[in-house]
Amino acid sequence: TLKEYLSHEQDMLRLRIMIWRTLATDTFDIALPVNQSFDVWATIIRGKFQTVYRDIIERVKSSGAMGMFAGADAASFFKQLPKDFFQPAEDYIQTPYVHYIGTLFGNVKVYEVPAGICKNLTTENIQFSSMDVLCYVRDENPGKAGFVTGDAVPAIPFQHPTTPALVNRTTLWGSAINDMHPRNGADYFTRVTLTMAKKGGLNFISGDTIDAGDSE
Repeated sequence: TLKEYLSHEQDMLRLRIMIWRTLATDTFDIALPVNQSFDVWATIIRGKFQTVYRDIIERVKSSGAMGMFAGADAASFFKQLPKDFFQPAEDYIQTPYVHYIGTLFGNVKVYEVPAGICKNLTTENIQFSSMDVLCYVRDENPGKAGFVTGDAVPAIPFQHPTTPALVNRTTLWGSAINDMHPRNGADYFTRVTLTMAKKGGLNFISGDTIDAGDSE
């Protein structure tokens, strides 16, 4: 529908800006080590992301809602975590658009960025792979948020007069604010790149054991 298309376009505009303006980066190898249980490894992964969010909170001197935009493969990995770690959204349905998939560690909202969108972002020279995760913290006070968004003039349809060639056109007119907060907005974000390069570890995508020199 037109409403869904407009919502998707707004989401893409905001996501492009957030990824492009993010400065803080990190990496983490999620391959399951040899002779380690999945539950124990999931606990270590939770500790890693808790550290990421702690660092954001310390940078901005503020706290609030936490969330992330996860590339397709990263989101698939989160969906495999035990229910104690990841709670799927009720009546979840996969879609080709950026969408909410559930809650990680009880308080982190997770939005999936499908593979097609990750590929489109890369063609636009905006580096965000299927294994990337954009973590953010958002204060309830708009003055302490990394990204400022809102409609100045809500989009309204204007139907043009029918042309002599009997062509009908409709234009959507509106104005909105979508930009990083001018006061250290980038500090509210960290991009974490997940890898799978640990020798002997389990590749969560293929299910194979990782040999020396292999990596994802």
